[in-house]
Amino acid sequence: MDDDEPKLRTRANRYSVVSTTQSNSKPLRERIRHAYLQHVVAPGLRLSGPGLTDRLARRVGRSVYRLGPPIRQIAMSNAVRALGGTYSQKAIEDIVESSFEHAARFWGESLFLRRRLAHQDWRKYVTIVSGADMATNSVDFPATFSRIRSQGRGLILTTAYLGNPAIAAVTWGRMLGKIHVVADFESQPMMKAWSTDLAGLPCVKIVERSEAATIVPKLLQNGGTIFMIGEHARLGRKGVSVQWLGREIKAYRTIGLLSARYDAVVLPVACTRNRGPFSFNMQVGHPIDPAASNLDPDVIVQSTVASLASEVMRTPEQYLWASWNSVASRASADEEAPARRNSRFDSGVERTFRR
Repeated sequence: MDDDEPKLRTRANRYSVVSTTQSNSKPLRERIRHAYLQHVVAPGLRLSGPGLTDRLARRVGRSVYRLGPPIRQIAMSNAVRALGGTYSQKAIEDIVESSFEHAARFWGESLFLRRRLAHQDWRKYVTIVSGADMATNSVDFPATFSRIRSQGRGLILTTAYLGNPAIAAVTWGRMLGKIHVVADFESQPMMKAWSTDLAGLPCVKIVERSEAATIVPKLLQNGGTIFMIGEHARLGRKGVSVQWLGREIKAYRTIGLLSARYDAVVLPVACTRNRGPFSFNMQVGHPIDPAASNLDPDVIVQSTVASLASEVMRTPEQYLWASWNSVASRASADEEAPARRNSRFDSGVERTFRR
């Protein structure tokens, strides 16, 4: 296995650079690389087991960091902006290096996702933790969650690019029977690769952006559950002004509008790793009830983003620091790009699913 490490390191380095390069061929290349990892590299790693795979992933992640690709510069820039007032320069460098290790572990963990989280086995690997620092108020999670479900209300689960969002999605799918993961997979190749890992699991249904405007409102009206990444910024459009890790961004109103319109509770969550291989804590934040926010979508979004940012700051070494750089920088540009018109999204909640 050690003989394969230099090759795997080189592929991981290329993979990292491709993930932050703007190109029309990016989605295709990303899927090809993911397919190569899945069908060529993955079988050997699965036979080696999660322990050896985890150790190899750590080594590969740190090796990619030390090679100094462009993605490292992006990650350092974002981390310094967010952590500079709290951590020393050396501590920030250590955090960013660890974040590369955790990013590599994410891909290693995907190899064992189906086997380890089958049926009720997920309880062996994921511990539900509530009442911690994801929000200012502690919460009795079992009682609160039971009350939400007994009321037949919709639930919007949201997380950041922290720890392992795929494990979070599958775990909640196992707990609830089924959840719907909503994302713009076509324009986000890394998310497209993630959807490939989740596809076929009976507890997870993938919802593409093109069909979200039709499916999501019905789901929430009927007390269903959706799962979304909650940190995305708008590209050259007006949005909700929020502070996100040391930068003011314009966040999407999607979560706030859906919550207010369909009386759906927003629940920030974070699935972070423990030290051992394939072992996680599912951190459950304080539920955000739209009624408590006077049905104001902006207030709901601000509360959600603040909760997610708090969790990132609690475990910064597990955050993907390069995930939002290009989006946030373009979103904060002085000149806004003109919005493309599409009659399908010209009214109501449907408008929130436009990019």
